[in-house]
Amino acid sequence: MVGIWPAIAMGLLIAFAGMAITVYTPLGRSAAMAPDSVRASMTGIGAESLAAITM
Repeated sequence: MVGIWPAIAMGLLIAFAGMAITVYTPLGRSAAMAPDSVRASMTGIGAESLAAITM
């Protein structure tokens, strides 16, 4: 049970890094207007981790 928390923490860190990249780069800004699937592929594992956590 304890082993799940580092994975969740890492997923959240990667997700926040992906959000920061999305906000602060021109490429990210254009991607913010793209469909969710494109955004998810750009943030990569962070989005997948968040989806897994919320399910």
